[in-house]
Amino acid sequence: MSDKLRKRLYISWFLILAVVAVSAIIYLNRTVYNPENAVGNTAGNLNNNGMFCEYNGKIYFANPYDKNSLYSMNLDCSGIRKLNSDSVSSINVYGKYIYYIRNNYSAETAAAIFRGNLLGVIRTNLNGQKPKSLYDSTAGVITLYGNHIYYQHYSNEDALSFYKVKINGKENVRITDEDWYPASIYNGELYYTNTNGDHAIYAYNLTSGHSRLVLDANAYMVDMQGNYLYYIDLAGNYSLVRVNTQTLERELLVDGRNGKCISYNIWGNSLFYHVEGDSPALYRMNTDGTNVEFIKYGNITNISCTSTYTFFEMYGTSTLYRVPTSGAANVELVTIQ
Repeated sequence: MSDKLRKRLYISWFLILAVVAVSAIIYLNRTVYNPENAVGNTAGNLNNNGMFCEYNGKIYFANPYDKNSLYSMNLDCSGIRKLNSDSVSSINVYGKYIYYIRNNYSAETAAAIFRGNLLGVIRTNLNGQKPKSLYDSTAGVITLYGNHIYYQHYSNEDALSFYKVKINGKENVRITDEDWYPASIYNGELYYTNTNGDHAIYAYNLTSGHSRLVLDANAYMVDMQGNYLYYIDLAGNYSLVRVNTQTLERELLVDGRNGKCISYNIWGNSLFYHVEGDSPALYRMNTDGTNVEFIKYGNITNISCTSTYTFFEMYGTSTLYRVPTSGAANVELVTIQ
């Protein structure tokens, strides 16, 4: 073989290898898209800051003992693993990715705020690695639907407004100047309260982009479940109610006159709720208001449901507890080293 022919072969092989390498890099870094009806977390969890999210046999969560860093574990709380050191909330998981709000701002990191990487809407793989910023500034609450992240966008000029961005980080679009709370998605519609007006409940069609009035109520913390719309009735002294959307029949589940209902969460037929008053406490009942069970006294926050356990924290502390989501109401302290 002549030197000239050998040289041509070397060049050809080099070009082939270069093309293969570039193709492999493009393939490995491509965005894997979701079904159009994919949902990243439950409304109840997102209404409680999205600190826990169950997906495909795993629980992804913000560890209160480690500055809310991102962790994962099995459904029985075994196999605890730290995924990354971001301080996270609004966790959504679907397909190949985890999505969350990053808030690494603190007194120690304040000097680094202008260098970026402290705030934003983040996408990682299921191991918490290869972070990609979908939005690089302060965000309120996020939710995944299909191949978009819907989020509360913050700016010094406009305060909170409502945006969406594709999961590949492109087409970051303002939907409205109002600060819709993107937690409850059902049948392709986002259920929200008009916080800039009468607090009535509306449904925003995520395909057509049109809103419709669902219920004329002074509402907070909306959760649409099947034929029932759950919410806290601000005009009713923070009572917890549900309305049958077919018949418009209204049911009083927790009477706010006996203690304001501050937060609640639903998984299956279990409804956990926290009331404040002389003896603030967490309770569990069926979603129709029957079989009320006492769980724990104290000021409770971040009620987070999974299929096996419901987790909650004591307000003002980093103490985490769990109770079976259904079955015996045995409360256990959770310690994560």
